[in-house]
Amino acid sequence: MNYLIDTCSLVNLVRYYLPFDAEKKLYDCFKKQYERQEFILLPEVYKECSWGSQKVVTNSLDFLKELKNTTPLSIDSQKTHNRIKQNWVNSQARKKLGEKFNTENEKKKFIASADCQLILSAMKDKAKFAIVTDETAHSNDGKLFKKIPAICNTESITCITLPELLKKLEVHMDFSIPSLGMNTN
Repeated sequence: MNYLIDTCSLVNLVRYYLPFDAEKKLYDCFKKQYERQEFILLPEVYKECSWGSQKVVTNSLDFLKELKNTTPLSIDSQKTHNRIKQNWVNSQARKKLGEKFNTENEKKKFIASADCQLILSAMKDKAKFAIVTDETAHSNDGKLFKKIPAICNTESITCITLPELLKKLEVHMDFSIPSLGMNTN
């Protein structure tokens, strides 16, 4: 299986796991999987990782700079356009927007987003791809489109969290908690 990794999972990997990866086993595992293209980083996700505080990802996982060439997917079929409009939209957010809502403009922005590109990539071959995200399906923060896990559920795409991926990889690591320099006397 190939794993399409979302920005939030990469941020969590860098912030919450790698600081305790004393022997860099987890780092090396991710690097190898990425080099083998078992982990796939879409350009849209890399772009998100290079903004603001997410630079922590591009600074910590330097091997991601060697981005494999992938091009953004376009949607050719009217069936997929209709699916996005009907099944991927958060109906409560849609109601709040009311008549001011410009469906086509919002849909175009969403299609160019990292979230949509992850989903479209996984839809190409559901048996081959799984999406790794630490997003939750329910708390949508008032956004127009549903979260990745909710859309994956609708589209029968395998969606797992970073902890679930780590369990599958069976990386045997010795975690160490760095000294905080505090005197316990």
